[in-house]
Amino acid sequence: MLQNEEFVDVFRSYISQIEQSAQHIVEDMNLVIRDSDFFSLIHTDLHGGNVLVSNDDVYFIDWAEAHYCSIMLDLPHNFCTRRHVQHYVEALSDLGVRFPETRFYEHYQICRRYIGLRYMGWLLHIWKHDKGATNWIIHQMNMAIE
Repeated sequence: MLQNEEFVDVFRSYISQIEQSAQHIVEDMNLVIRDSDFFSLIHTDLHGGNVLVSNDDVYFIDWAEAHYCSIMLDLPHNFCTRRHVQHYVEALSDLGVRFPETRFYEHYQICRRYIGLRYMGWLLHIWKHDKGATNWIIHQMNMAIE
């Protein structure tokens, strides 16, 4: 995409930050996926389209990509700010589930960067044909760099 002049014009202010964020993502994710303190069954595609609500019951569907790994991989999709994830941590704590807080936020931030980079790449392909994806790309870029 760096060879695409239109892309560079639109996203110029993000490019160096994205490159810096991506530089160590493999090593950072390696820390996350090896820390078993945060392991659970994860969905990996948890978003509103995969949640059904009927009366007072909630159902999660489309478990095709589910596996046992760090819960952090599911969080950035729906808890994209530290304030949002703090509510999640508090709800878990109320249920008696507690995590080492410092590592929790470090892992969350790494996964937030990873998810931003992952979906940004997918959206860039769409952007080539549909500039309406610009705001979604910016959202993913902000997740990847903040």
